[in-house]
Amino acid sequence: MKLLFKIIGISCVISLFAGIAVFSGIHTINLLKNDFAQVIDGSLPKIDLLEKLRFAAIRIVSSTNELGLILTEKRNLKKTEKKEQAEETEEKNIDSGKKLYEKTFKSYESLINATAPEEKDNTKKLKSYGINLIDLSDRLIELKMRNVKGADILKIREEFEGAEKQFLAALEAVLKKEELHLADRKSEVESASKNAITTILSVSAIAFILAMLSSIIMSGFVTRPVNKLRQAVFRIGQGDFDIAVDIKSKDEIGELAASFNKMACYLRNSRNELTSVTEKLRQSNKELQDFIFIASHDLQEPLRKVMIFGERLKRAYHGTLDEQGRTYIKKMQDATRRMQTLLNDLVSFLRVTVHARPFAAVDLSNVAEKVTADMKMRIEQAGGHIEVEQLDALDADTSQMRQLFHNLIDNSLKFRKKDAPPFIRISGKHIRNNENAQSDLTNDGRFYQIIFEDNGMGFDEKYAERIFGVFQKLHGRKEYEGTGMGLSVCKKIVERHGGAITAKGAPEKGATFIITMPVSQPARSSEDSVTF
Repeated sequence: MKLLFKIIGISCVISLFAGIAVFSGIHTINLLKNDFAQVIDGSLPKIDLLEKLRFAAIRIVSSTNELGLILTEKRNLKKTEKKEQAEETEEKNIDSGKKLYEKTFKSYESLINATAPEEKDNTKKLKSYGINLIDLSDRLIELKMRNVKGADILKIREEFEGAEKQFLAALEAVLKKEELHLADRKSEVESASKNAITTILSVSAIAFILAMLSSIIMSGFVTRPVNKLRQAVFRIGQGDFDIAVDIKSKDEIGELAASFNKMACYLRNSRNELTSVTEKLRQSNKELQDFIFIASHDLQEPLRKVMIFGERLKRAYHGTLDEQGRTYIKKMQDATRRMQTLLNDLVSFLRVTVHARPFAAVDLSNVAEKVTADMKMRIEQAGGHIEVEQLDALDADTSQMRQLFHNLIDNSLKFRKKDAPPFIRISGKHIRNNENAQSDLTNDGRFYQIIFEDNGMGFDEKYAERIFGVFQKLHGRKEYEGTGMGLSVCKKIVERHGGAITAKGAPEKGATFIITMPVSQPARSSEDSVTF
């Protein structure tokens, strides 16, 4: 926790400094935004009302001029229904313009009194201009309706046009003033925002510099000791278990270094024990190889002599031996043959690991083809048929794959039905993440399943595990020959490849053997091939 407190303390100081500066900048920007929003809330309604006043004034002026033209034409030309409708329309436009003007100006006055009392004088002046414009409009229409001509009408028209220009000019001045005020406030907010952002960036830069300085300081607490540990771990990975890390800090890294030194000591002791066990295992393997040599040569020699002398007894004393004597010799020779077969099967079982070859890519279709060719005579004698589907390649020991296929085919031919020719189907498929396989011997989760199906006499599934045991048989010697080692050898071969073998079946309904092995094998040292 000590190291954690150091890191948290420095981080808190930097974060507090940066946080205060950022908060101040953001607070300033928010205040300016609120101020600007208030300005907008005050200016936009004014501008909107002034635009409505302009629209109302323009409507009054344009409708007054149009109505004047209509009245002039009305006096000079004949009255028409169309002209009457146009006159009525323009009168309505003038009335609606006056009403809009009065309503809008009333709202504008209320807004000015509430938000900008200092502008009352300008408002009164604008109001007087508007009233003058409306009065002159009424007088002009009245004269037109009375058909007044000459200097009087021209004078009123000039005054009306002057009032229009005077009102619109005053209105434009007020609008421009409001727009300039709004632009000035906007400029002030933008400038203040830029200053605040500059302040935030400056503080961030200072915080970054402080963080860099803190990281340099922290490197003394963390980086150097961690680099020492990293180098020590690398040397451990290279097999140097005599390494020790010299870190004397009293924080978590110091505790980690102490734990690492204990681990290195434990690995050193384990290595020494492993070296001793490996040496004993090598000696055991050597003794096992010697035993295999003895079993395949020295132990076979007396058995061969028993067979030879048994044959000589039969030939030399054929006439003098009675039936019981010949039976004794036959039983002796049969027992000798069984002993030879037993020794040969035992040697085959032990050779799976002792004389194993390195793994290489093996084409299983090719293996099946060669095995069936080697067993052609045996298959024909049994009247059997083998169907082999397309099989893929995998990393394996070629000779052991041939032995595996041979033993399983031989098992199906041996335990066939008496009333039906044997039929064997060999197929394969890819699967992933097999639970039964030895996962510590696989490397990518890809497996291949080889399936042997036959139509033989089958077996009770309660014996599904027992049939793979050493010297285990479900039938007596008189029914079927053999030592019960064939399926044991199959299981040992499959397990050496990091796989699993299972069996399914039912009495008189055939049997199915399922072999699951990894598609690719991890790299192994040369010593792996001589372990038992």
